[in-house]
Amino acid sequence: MNRRQFAHTFGLAFGTALLPARRLIAASGGSECLRAAGSRKLLDVNSRNIREAAKMGCQNMGRIFDADNQNLPYAVAPLYPRAAFGLAEFSEPQIPGRLLSALLAAEAHMGLSMDEATVKRHEQIAYLSYSGPVALPLSCEVPQIDLFDVSQIQKVDPTRLTRFQPVHVAHGFNALYALVAYRSSSRAHEIAESSIRACLDLWHPATGWNREKIEGALGLKYSDAWEEPFIAGIAMSVGPLARYYAVTKSSAALELALLIKDKLIDEYFLSAGDYDQRRLGAHTQNVVYTLASLAWLATETHDAALMERVRAFYENGVRRDLSNMFGWSPEHAGPSTGGPFFNQSAHPDMGELGNTALILETAILLARWGHREYFADAEAILRSYLLPSQIRDVSFIPESANPHGYDRLHQVGARMQGSWGYSAPYGHLPVGTSFMLTTVEVVGVVVRSLAESYLDMSRFDGSRHVVNMLFDHETADMKAESPYTNGDLRLTLKKPGSVRVRIPPWVNASDLLVNGKRDGARLAGGYLDIGPSPPGVLSITFPLTSRDVTLTWRDRKIRCRLRGDEVIAMESFGTDLTFFDPL
Repeated sequence: MNRRQFAHTFGLAFGTALLPARRLIAASGGSECLRAAGSRKLLDVNSRNIREAAKMGCQNMGRIFDADNQNLPYAVAPLYPRAAFGLAEFSEPQIPGRLLSALLAAEAHMGLSMDEATVKRHEQIAYLSYSGPVALPLSCEVPQIDLFDVSQIQKVDPTRLTRFQPVHVAHGFNALYALVAYRSSSRAHEIAESSIRACLDLWHPATGWNREKIEGALGLKYSDAWEEPFIAGIAMSVGPLARYYAVTKSSAALELALLIKDKLIDEYFLSAGDYDQRRLGAHTQNVVYTLASLAWLATETHDAALMERVRAFYENGVRRDLSNMFGWSPEHAGPSTGGPFFNQSAHPDMGELGNTALILETAILLARWGHREYFADAEAILRSYLLPSQIRDVSFIPESANPHGYDRLHQVGARMQGSWGYSAPYGHLPVGTSFMLTTVEVVGVVVRSLAESYLDMSRFDGSRHVVNMLFDHETADMKAESPYTNGDLRLTLKKPGSVRVRIPPWVNASDLLVNGKRDGARLAGGYLDIGPSPPGVLSITFPLTSRDVTLTWRDRKIRCRLRGDEVIAMESFGTDLTFFDPL
């Protein structure tokens, strides 16, 4: 069962058999939608603590191994109204790639302590996926069963690698890059070089993959994406290849990355920056993953023209068709061959937090490049949607009957605490649904983006402190206490230097106070410049203004009330398991 088949199968099962009695209510914009039973607000919603969110996510990544199948990582998890884990054909090649890069980035960038046993398990599965007849990430056969039927056993042989899916190439490179960059693994380096050579041998930008050789001489089952196979395949490898190149200076990695990049900018990410489903496919994840990958390549190769192409698509394709102002992003941006579950118009508010994380990562990379206004996007995405949507309150996730003690039915809610999934802007149950599911890899994508964001909370270049986002954080150079938790922005400088602080666009310059005074600072280019300052405390005060906004995605509109960048109330259409007070 692959990711699409899983979601389709459980979407149909939960979405038809388990929907409550339907009550039509008027939604904003005059459309009709379904009202889910109940209207509970979740007990533990976080909009302020990035480090704690990442820590919980990392803990979740250590609890998703199947003790009944040689500790293979689970791939899928329906959570409500029934809960279970399931293996899938992307358990081996995709899960460790996504999760290893997150675990090791969180350790390196946020100072989080990692459970080495968790890291080692994901590392072993990543290596296992490369142990087939060619140095490409492969998967084993996974029988499809009813996960809730206790008479059925899901048994797999993870050593019998028979399937190749191009979508897994990027995730394999993610695992290998992380092990080389953060663990200096010579084994990962050797496999990566072999895998790059295999890609150069078996894939060509004009003709695609050599299926005759893959299915013939190598004896593998080839499984392509259900829509645009290049974007949903090797195109996503550009990012991990670029980062691997930055660490190793591998000429082969750069060669492959540039071959892919040239095809992308010639045929897919055009200068107009528009999104076209016929060109890019409907599955949003593939598109924004590839966009972030191009941003990484531009960063690591200092390619200004490529970064401008990324910015053009962010401003047009992403803002107009692939997200709202909080970074919520649809699972599908258009009609798909994925079946009724993927009819986004039937589930207009169902998002994909992996998409949001990749949009955040792209905004961070654009801001690092010098377009510092994108830090405003990054903070809004983090504070208004990405952090609040974490699965923290798991009291609603039921325990399943488990007379035989199967691992897949054991404490699913507790083990999935700290993960992310497919939430609406306002809660876990998008209007039109009464079921909740997730795929295990999403937590890895999100935590890695949190780790990248944490690097840019503030920077110190030896003479100047620059604060880019207004979250609590502490470095060797400075401690920052957020106005959302402290009443004012309090900076404790550990080293002398001038200070620059990004001021959100909704702040009135006349309301700014520095150490209780209106003079002594200058606001320019969205940053407050404070002169040379000795070690000690600086207090910057401004009101967290309340304002009403409307979230829009195409014809869909959701009303929202903010305090600064923090949501205090949102229209939720009577749905259950919401993040905020109703508006």
